[in-house]
Amino acid sequence: MLAIESKIKDDFSEKGEVRGNVSIGMAEAASANTVADIIQVFRKKYPQVKFDLFTAMADQVLERIDKGILDIGFLLEPINVDKYDFVRLHDSERFGVLMRADAPLAGKQELLPEDLLGLPLIVPMRRELQQNSRNTIGPIYDKFDIIATFNVVNNAILLAERGVGYILLVEGATQYHHNPDLCFRPLKSTSPMHCVAVWKKYQPSNQAVSRFLEELAMLGEH
Repeated sequence: MLAIESKIKDDFSEKGEVRGNVSIGMAEAASANTVADIIQVFRKKYPQVKFDLFTAMADQVLERIDKGILDIGFLLEPINVDKYDFVRLHDSERFGVLMRADAPLAGKQELLPEDLLGLPLIVPMRRELQQNSRNTIGPIYDKFDIIATFNVVNNAILLAERGVGYILLVEGATQYHHNPDLCFRPLKSTSPMHCVAVWKKYQPSNQAVSRFLEELAMLGEH
């Protein structure tokens, strides 16, 4: 409630010059670079606008959008956009495995799902992503030895560093972690995953959010 009250105060403080806050929820993905690029351009046009950035799983981001705490979410498909306005961005993600650089599989440039049989795997907690992995990889997914799930990749990486398991994830989630002891290898023949920006339908927005959505609309397709 306090977050909403603070947001309302910001939303109605604009007079003349564009001011206010734009609150954004994001997944750990390459689309974070797109968000940063938009903010960089936007801040040059509207230097009085401030941003609140929140990183979490899609369910948590959408819940905050529904409650009016967040204005916009940048999330990985698959996602149900029926009750949201949205823009599908051109960013795409490769799906693969993060592992120790001295692991036997690190010698391959691309992996097959069969390569993962018998290995301890760490997968995203989000059920939609697990189902998407199952659909993409095929029935062999149900034979995988999944030893842990994660919502934020930081904790999973600690396990990978220690050789506890191999992380199934999108490549963009690794961009914050430059550990020479780890490496990413894509899964062969898996479809790329795309990012979508969503916001609540019919939601009155402050001038800052409206201008931000205008910039966003030029980058993708509805």
